[in-house]
Formats: sequence, C-alpha cells, structure tokens
Amino acid sequence: MVAEHEARVSDGGAHRRLGIRWWDEARRSTRLGGRGLLLLLVGLLPGDVRGQSTSHPVLEVPLHHHEGRLWVPVRNGDGTELRFLLSTGTPFTVLSESGAERVTGILTLGGLDQAAVTLTDAQTMDDASLTWRGERFDGMVAPNTLNAFDLLLDGPGERLLLRPVGPPVSWEGYELSGPVRLQVYHGVVLALQVAMGGTSYPAMLELGTPVLLGNPAVGEAGAIDDGRAPSLELGGATWTDLPAEIEDHPSIRRFSPNGDPFVIVGGLIAVDCPVSISWVRAELRTCVR
Repeated sequence: MVAEHEARVSDGGAHRRLGIRWWDEARRSTRLGGRGLLLLLVGLLPGDVRGQSTSHPVLEVPLHHHEGRLWVPVRNGDGTELRFLLSTGTPFTVLSESGAERVTGILTLGGLDQAAVTLTDAQTMDDASLTWRGERFDGMVAPNTLNAFDLLLDGPGERLLLRPVGPPVSWEGYELSGPVRLQVYHGVVLALQVAMGGTSYPAMLELGTPVLLGNPAVGEAGAIDDGRAPSLELGGATWTDLPAEIEDHPSIRRFSPNGDPFVIVGGLIAVDCPVSISWVRAELRTCVR
C-alpha cells in the first residue's frame, strides 16, 4: 500500500483549479494564503531527469481533456482503469484518498509496461481536491514519471506520445515550431517566456491548471481582462480569447516576490495544438498556426 502523506486543500473551486504543489522542505507542509490553499513544498535533488534508452519505439497513450484539464487512463495492477490528470508542477505522483485505497501492484500509463507510474514518494489528496466540474479523478501523473520521456501532447488527435530520453526526437507527421528554451528547476519545474498582447512575460508551464493565471500586474497591463486573455503567443502558435484569471497567489509570488508580472500557462494550450516537451533538452515546441 502506498504510504499516505495527506495534503489538505480547501474546498474552494479556485484552489482545485490550480494543480501546482511545491516543496521547500522534504515532507513539510505550510498553509499559505487567506483562501486556505495548502501547498506542499519540497526540495528535490538536482539531476532528477531519468532514462537514456533509445531502444524503445514511441509509446502511445490515450489523451483526454475535461473543461481544460488533461487526463490519461492508468491501468491498475488488478487490471482496472484509473483516471489521472497530467501535471508539470507537482514533483511527485498524487493519489486521491479513494484512489490510494484501490492501488494494487504496478500502475502503468495506458496499460503500457514500458510506462510505469512512479509511486516513490507518492502523495495523497482528498477526493474533493481532485474533482473538477463534476468529474472525479484518481490522481495526477507528475514529472517524476514524465521526465523519463520526451513527450508530445496531441490534444486534437487525443493521444500522448512518449519516447524514452535519448537522441533528439523528430515527431514524424507533425509540423512543430523551433525550440522554446525552458528553465528546468530540479528536473521538474518548467519556466519560460510567453507573449500576451505583444508584451513578453516570464511564465511557468503547469499542465494541471485549466486556465491561464496572472498576478495583478498582468491585469494592470491589460493582458487579462474580464476573465479572458485576448491573446497568448508561444512557439509557433497564437491562442485567442483564452479563459484567464487574475490571482495574487502564493506560488506566483515565489517567482515574483516584488509583484512583477508573472503568468502560469495551463494544459489548455495543448487541447487544440500539439505541444512537445523535453526535460532533458530543456525545450518545448508547439504547433505552427
């Protein structure tokens, strides 16, 4: 049975929208913010990117989305299917309380033996925190599983492609942009630059967030207005009229303690535009449109 390390998160809908969980000290939790979000902060060891095999073909896992949140089927050890959200801001695998009770044996993405979900240091959250707009999920797949691969999120084709880390990957059949450089912190957190309304902003990619989030400085600049972002430019693609929110969130303040503009880009960008990510090469590519 996976050891439980409970993360109590308020029932506030805004907090369930944010899939980010940070770690400052191993196994230490701190309650942050007046709205009651409990963020776990843990210091990861450097060099957490795993795997250098080139002997395996590309693996394909079904990819689904629900109201902006990306999820994949995960095969339980007893053959039953679980539903896991994707997250690039949560270092370790997360299980819902009910999901943790169901886990037996090895979990695999899409039932593929070559894509086992890492359960080392798995965390648990209450079921309500992994329920989004009427749909309950059993957990979240995190970078301690995903960073062993170069991956391509093909939302339009409803598939997640995984290739064990090795030589640079050419995703046959996809027209992708040139590389967008990423800053990879501790093998997990992906920081980058995006443009909104023609202005460049520092940002973080967190697939577990279904909307675009900006701090108040982003709103003051007019990049987010009335719950929408008029435009977002990244790689070779432009998105228009994205759902967006202004929030003075503790996790944003960690990147921008002085209140300078900062954005969190969520999984919504991959719903209608293929996006590739490589932790080991610290790069992201998007569709071209």
